Amino acid sequence: SVDNIVLDCGRDNGKPTTSKEIYDKAMAKATEMGIAMEESKMKSKINQCLVKLSGRRDDLKKIKYGGRGFAYAIQ
Repeated sequence: SVDNIVLDCGRDNGKPTTSKEIYDKAMAKATEMGIAMEESKMKSKINQCLVKLSGRRDDLKKIKYGGRGFAYAIQ
C-alpha cells in the first residue's frame, strides 16, 4: 500500500525527510511495484498518507523544516 511505501521512505532515509523527498521516492517505488497512478492522483494519495500517518496513527512525527513546510520522521 502507499502507506507502507511512505513509511519505508522514512525508514530508508534514517533522518527527517521532506514531503518532496518522500514523494520522489514513493513515486519511484510505486512505479517499480506497478501501482503508480497519474502524478496528481499520486501526490494527493501521498499527502493523505502523510496526514494520516502523522496525525491519527502517530507513525510519523512532523518537524518544522526550513522556511516552509515540514519534514517527517519515523516515531
